[in-house]
Amino acid sequence: MTLSGIAAAAAASASAIRRLLDGAIPIGGIYHLDFETATVLTNDDWKREAAGVPRGSFLIATTLRNDNQGSSADDDELILLRVEGLGSLPNQAELVETRMDTMRAMTEQNRPAADVLDPYTQGQIQWSALDCRVLGTFYDDVVRTHPFVEWGSDIDNLYSAARYVVYKPSADTLSFVSSYPLATAEELILGVTPNRIRIGFVRYSSTRRRSRASGSDNVPVYVRVADFVSMKDRSIRHDSVGEIEHDEDHSDSCFPAFAHDGHAHWSTPF
Repeated sequence: MTLSGIAAAAAASASAIRRLLDGAIPIGGIYHLDFETATVLTNDDWKREAAGVPRGSFLIATTLRNDNQGSSADDDELILLRVEGLGSLPNQAELVETRMDTMRAMTEQNRPAADVLDPYTQGQIQWSALDCRVLGTFYDDVVRTHPFVEWGSDIDNLYSAARYVVYKPSADTLSFVSSYPLATAEELILGVTPNRIRIGFVRYSSTRRRSRASGSDNVPVYVRVADFVSMKDRSIRHDSVGEIEHDEDHSDSCFPAFAHDGHAHWSTPF
């Protein structure tokens, strides 16, 4: 199977990382970042434009701009985040109080929020925060003159959080991330096209109304057959009468960024 879409573009681009921002939708910025967690500031309008941000979503934080303007070579990296839940804003108590007053007025007066609130207050109460886990960093590398997207399972620097813009990746980039690596550095050097198979689709939630409307409900996940062979993806042990005792799944070994944390994030097509 030949590389296509984002993978082919990344392999041919002088800055493969920048191509991963193609089609990405900004959903906010970071106001707190450390080496393990990030808090993303967002609002209802941005989440609506991105067709929702369900729990478990992969997000990309970067100081790069997706129009490639005003960026330096040091910015050429993408921090991969995963949404774990809602966070708290510094003015959270004030927001909750305003929302309670609004709900009370809507109920008592039987009027929509737009008739109860002035435009400024209506805009302010739409802000919210997302707690995210830092999974690692995608960055540019070169393998024998071939541009290559490298992955590290941490981050090696922290800029002022106000510099980072957070994006919901496009369907092509999400497939690239969830199927990484599409080809190894060794395969690029040897000019070998890896044998890949599709094992399923990225699914963040069983409710798929918004993902279907946005055309992102069937993002394919591919695996390299060599990874499963080398990891002996299924160990089947037989007891003394020949019955299967257990079936061990080694998918975590093939997908280090996909370690189980209680939330399914890909599903089989069956």
